[in-house]
Amino acid sequence: RSSDLFPSHDRHEYSHIICGHLGEVEVIKLKSNGSDELYVYNHELEYEADYCAVKNVEHDKEFFQKISHGAFSVLIYLHFAEEVLLLLKLKEPSISNTHPKALDRIIRLHRNIGNSSPFNSSDIDEMIALSEFNAKAMKILRDHSGDETFLAYGSCFMSNYVNKLKVDRFDM
Repeated sequence: RSSDLFPSHDRHEYSHIICGHLGEVEVIKLKSNGSDELYVYNHELEYEADYCAVKNVEHDKEFFQKISHGAFSVLIYLHFAEEVLLLLKLKEPSISNTHPKALDRIIRLHRNIGNSSPFNSSDIDEMIALSEFNAKAMKILRDHSGDETFLAYGSCFMSNYVNKLKVDRFDM
């Protein structure tokens, strides 16, 4: 199927086109961050794109389950990343300023999907709690091991933790 070529994130972005968001972009805030200007768009457009990305394949139950799982997996991971950045007091990526918080997107998507959701409310609560537990574990690890924790080479390297470029062993 050609629809197998679109993972959850790509479906979300494509849904902005399907929903006509490109022609109706509504700026609701303008933030000034030093010399940079940041436009913050209506978050309702993001919630609608999240929902559209899964709703449009609901007729194919098996594919709907895959896409829904993918969407929730991405959003749970984003929630984990947001929590780590907050707990470690790290610089947030610019998407954090233009999109709703991942936790809000998880809750809204689950509510919008309703009974078709592959997860019940207790599953969602458990995934959120586990994500937050793991974020706290990252903070404890850093607090006990020092700043070098995330500067090591390998898959744990957090590039936005320091300003200088590090070369990973996989880049050689």
